[in-house]
Amino acid sequence: MNFIFNNWKEENFRLLIDNLKLISKNEYRNFQNKLIPTSNEIIGVTIPNLRKIAKEIERGNVESFLDLSFKFSDYLEINILQALIIAHIKDLNTFMCYFNKFLPYINNWCVSDIFIPESKIIDKNKKLFWEICEDLILTNKTYFIRVACLIYLKYFTKLDFRCEMFDNLQLIKNNDYYVNMAVAWLLAENFIYRPEKVYNYLLCSCKSEDIKLKTKQKIKDSYRVDKNSVYYKKVIKL
Repeated sequence: MNFIFNNWKEENFRLLIDNLKLISKNEYRNFQNKLIPTSNEIIGVTIPNLRKIAKEIERGNVESFLDLSFKFSDYLEINILQALIIAHIKDLNTFMCYFNKFLPYINNWCVSDIFIPESKIIDKNKKLFWEICEDLILTNKTYFIRVACLIYLKYFTKLDFRCEMFDNLQLIKNNDYYVNMAVAWLLAENFIYRPEKVYNYLLCSCKSEDIKLKTKQKIKDSYRVDKNSVYYKKVIKL
């Protein structure tokens, strides 16, 4: 079905949602309902199929789609399409407009974890997004904080690492499961590249026992960590 429109209207969205329901799978919907905690309705469309639809929509008027899409964002699949399409925007001002508008609609890990790694423009504007991360953390909102952690993970871990990241993590006052999991994932990934710094952070600065436990488990589970290293043995004993 063709979803290339220059002027999106409500009937186009209804057609899109009808099509999503046609290609949905009951087993996948049931699986997602168990895996993704969200207030949104889950239709049950696979991510590869949503990627195909997003690419088709991007051949039309993206801003027209996005402007109207928030009226239909009660569906998880519409949120995922929004995430994919916003992430592919190349103009910084346009991206920031929809980035800020979209953030409050992210209410589950699936959408945040698709959205941030997909973006090329964040990688090209690291100074700006470093500052944005601190602002997101200070909101104390679960998925704003998770987005910040994902930006650190994707764009400031392997390259362009900054020690100030640990200071910013200290600003987090939200103990939600999906915040703690994001922080633990971030720390475990950093342990691969700078084990001494992560060990010292966990030992001296991290006040959350839950984050320590989750980080240690992720480090244990990682096949990229040297299990014979001095700092691996030290961190496991914490």
